[in-house]
Parts: sequence; structure tokens; C-alpha cells
Amino acid sequence: MGTFMNFFSSFTALNLSDEEVDIEEHTRELQIEVALQTLQRGLEYQKNGDYLNARRKYDELGRIEIIQMVNSTNNPTIDSLKYLCFRNRGMLRLRELIDNSIKTNNGNPSVHVGGDSHKEKVNDYGDDDVGISVYGEFLGAMNDLLNAVSFGTPDDKIIIILASLFEHFGYLRLSRLCYELKTFNDDILLINDAKLIDGYLKLLSNLNVHNRVYSKLKDKIERSLFWKNRNEFKSYDWDKLLTLEAWENERCDALKEELVIEVDVNDGIVNIDHLLGEFVGCLPKPKGRGKCYDGYTLTGKTIDKVEFEFHFKNTEPIRSEDTNDSVEKPH
Repeated sequence: MGTFMNFFSSFTALNLSDEEVDIEEHTRELQIEVALQTLQRGLEYQKNGDYLNARRKYDELGRIEIIQMVNSTNNPTIDSLKYLCFRNRGMLRLRELIDNSIKTNNGNPSVHVGGDSHKEKVNDYGDDDVGISVYGEFLGAMNDLLNAVSFGTPDDKIIIILASLFEHFGYLRLSRLCYELKTFNDDILLINDAKLIDGYLKLLSNLNVHNRVYSKLKDKIERSLFWKNRNEFKSYDWDKLLTLEAWENERCDALKEELVIEVDVNDGIVNIDHLLGEFVGCLPKPKGRGKCYDGYTLTGKTIDKVEFEFHFKNTEPIRSEDTNDSVEKPH
């Protein structure tokens, strides 16, 4: 089945002339060449600590057509470019957060990343006038690294960083999934493998998972020739950049949404049908002909608060106590 799907996804349309096919192939090759050059420039900027220009180059790389579009030709170079684009940009985000945090701790007044409130702003790479929070940078970094995993086999560094981030922010099952992207089949563990398995075993222990896999890995790592070097490894301390409490507060704020519903009260009576219609109208509707009996399931955010604005109207005249003249109550 897989072979058939690969063949199906890479076929050439019969209604294209040889000239059109050649032009398409030539355009793709030119884009690959430009992408490789852009990636190289981004790496050079990143190596020299010029994070602003490095991010701009990675963003420029991400806007190239072959990076944005599905790789219908199954060209391995294109998948590699996508992997490196997302991986390097994700690593760049984290590196800048760490470096700025170090500068802040050293008393540099010009840096305001990783402060007590965790809401200070750093320059957005795409626009010098736009600010982005530490929370937003962490979210962007994790998103980039996860996208990289979808285009290539992740290296140990990606697995370790993603697993430690998910564990730090309380997503233990996602952390476990990251570790399980790596299959430990070798008889002799390398240093990075030992570090990876150690973190995985600790996570399984926290989840109270003590199965056959746990016992096998534990035995394997204890017999590893490199296990004596385990003290050389230091865990990533993300708490210095963003605490779990700050993460949860920012996440709740980002996911909250308030609804304001206007309610007409005519002569002290509320039209319930109209009120429910206003309620339903605030929720998204399914696309196409699909039926959805609960529009709330289609929302991307949690509706945290609903406010009602009452508009009172009286249509019946009010008689004065002193005269028989009818006086209409002002609206």
C-alpha cells in the first residue's frame, strides 16, 4: 500500500507537455539552490550570535514555495530543508531566550527577557516594533521543533529538549512520547543514548509505569560502558526562564474569551427565543453540510466569561397619580 501511495503522489500529469515539466523541474531546482544558500546564511548569522538576522533568514527560508508546499515529488533534499528550517529556528528561539536570561542575571539593563513577571517583551524577529512574550517564544520553539520531527528523524538533542520542556510544563505523556520516538536497539549505548534513557526511566517512574520495557532499559543503562559519565550531564533548567505557574497563567489568558450578549427587556419581559438565538449566534458554525449540535466544540478558545447587557424598554404608557393624563415613561 505504501509503495502504491508513493507512486501515486509522485506521478506526472499526462496533460502537461514536456516543456512544462522541464520548466517545473527547473524552477524546483532553482528554489532548492536558493533555499540552501538562505539556510547557510542563517547558520552563519546564528553562529556569530546575530539572532535577528538569523531569524530573518529562517523566516525567508520558510516562505520559499518548496518549503511551504507539500513535497509531491518525494525529493529528500526538500524534506531535509524543511527539517533544518524548523529545527534551527526552534533552537534559535531557545538559544536567544537563554542568552538574554544570562545577560539579565549579569546586570545588563538593556535586556528584559525572563524577568519576574515573565511578560517582558523582546523584539520580534520579523518586525523591530513588535513585541513577543517569553511564553510566546517557548510556544513558537516547541511548535518549530515538533514541525521538524514531522519532516525527518529527530536527533537526540531535539528529543531531549522537547521531552524536558513538556515535562517542565506538566505534559508528562507528551514527554514520554518524545522519548519513544527514539528506539534503543544498540547493544552499546552512546553517551547521548544513556542520557536519553535516564530521562525516560525517570519519567516512567513518575508515571508509575514499571513494565517489561522499563526493566529492560534499566538493566541496559546500568550495564552501559558510558554510564560512569552520567554526572557530566546537566538537566535543562527551564524554570529560570519561565516557571510552570507563569506558563499556566499565560496559557489560561491566551485561551480565555469573553462573550457579551445584548438582551432586550420589553416591559420587563425577556424573549427567551431571541436570547438563545443570540447565544447560538456567538458560536462558530460547521462548514459545508455537516451537522454540529454543539457549536462550542468548534471553538478554539475557552469561553471563560459571559456578560449580558440589558436594554430596558417600556411600550405601555404610565398614568400619573395626580392627573388622569397618561404619561409615557421615557425609554
